Amino acid sequence: MAISFRYMKEPAKQGCIYRPKIPITLKHGTEELDVMALLDSGSDAIIIPKFLADVLKLDTRKKREVIEGVGGPVKVANARVTIIVQKKKEKYTLPNMAVKIPLGKHAWNDVLLGRIPFFSEVRHNL
Repeated sequence: MAISFRYMKEPAKQGCIYRPKIPITLKHGTEELDVMALLDSGSDAIIIPKFLADVLKLDTRKKREVIEGVGGPVKVANARVTIIVQKKKEKYTLPNMAVKIPLGKHAWNDVLLGRIPFFSEVRHNL
């Protein structure tokens, strides 16, 4: 599949930064959230913040592991969600996608769409 999105212009201390963010819907059971997600080719995983996992009612008490992040080891919970990517009339539903949820002291605000499994399912054009 291929959907094209423009880079998003965001304010920053240095002026403006253009980031590859796309609108997605995260779905788990009856819960749905529309969020902006950062395409991150440097990440090996899809990562969602704990506060979003809580809204989606994901179980973060089981299936835990430690992964290596840019800042060192990070304790995460593993879960699965449906990701919907849509632009106008084009809509792609990616069911049962593996996500990692950082736990503990790690503050995480953005949804990151990493290479595995998102990039293998979606051919991205920005």
